[in-house]
Amino acid sequence: MAKAYGTGQWPCAPLTDKRAFLCCFINRIEVAKALSRGNKWEPCDAGRRTVITWVVPRSGR
Repeated sequence: MAKAYGTGQWPCAPLTDKRAFLCCFINRIEVAKALSRGNKWEPCDAGRRTVITWVVPRSGR
């Protein structure tokens, strides 16, 4: 999958392959509860409620 990403084939890759590739870099994803429910006029705040914890890179030793 990394090779496909480097050659620009990422948009055509299957979702399962993309998910597996991204799992190599993401340690945890946390999403807090929404502030309100059912208000279709309120803008989506998912970006403010989402915290991504990235995998710590290993040293090349």
